[in-house]
Amino acid sequence: MINNRNMQSVTIKGTKDGLTLHLDNSSSFEDIVAELKIKLATSYKAQKDEPQLSVNVHTGNRQFSQEEQEKLVSVIEGNHKLVVEKISSNVITLEEADQLLGKSEIKSLAGIVRSGQVLRVPGDLLLIGDVNPGGVIRAGGNVFVIGTIRGSVQAGCNGNEQAVVAGGAITSAQISIADVHITTVTAVPEDQLNLHCAYLDEDHHMQFDRVQVLKDIRPNLTRLEGGI
Repeated sequence: MINNRNMQSVTIKGTKDGLTLHLDNSSSFEDIVAELKIKLATSYKAQKDEPQLSVNVHTGNRQFSQEEQEKLVSVIEGNHKLVVEKISSNVITLEEADQLLGKSEIKSLAGIVRSGQVLRVPGDLLLIGDVNPGGVIRAGGNVFVIGTIRGSVQAGCNGNEQAVVAGGAITSAQISIADVHITTVTAVPEDQLNLHCAYLDEDHHMQFDRVQVLKDIRPNLTRLEGGI
């Protein structure tokens, strides 16, 4: 027996790509299954010559177990010309949350990346130290080095073309942003105190400039008020 009044555990909406099923957050799984069977039997009973319809199921602010998902698929696809393409929710797993946190946080380290060392971070990196020749940095986000870059540095290694590389000095080094690589960089005078940066312009070309330009070319780089 369905406890929810007016049968609102399941809302079915037709789209140009098929059907979208929205499942009510407050309804029990048993009520959802019971109502789903009734609504599908009433409106989507399989006809001989009808083509299959794709179905996307949205479970709202909760995540069903693997067993419950399999039950939903069985009910939707059984005796109907319906195929479940995706089951999604507003909830993410702990593993997904950890991955998102890793990509969004700034990893801060102090030290020197020496020849033969490879430093990898999923998000942004702030290194207080130098990157020596033969040292390697690979970051999914931006790379900020308070020191001299003489080794190999790649920002946006997962394809983020908005990433930047900034250093106290960028001398003979290998700089990469996404899939654009510069193997030799013209030496910047060691006595020049201004920070320097590398970024990709609108034509997908790598440019080198003073770090002050970042506030204009990458306004979303930081949420801090004011600017550099």
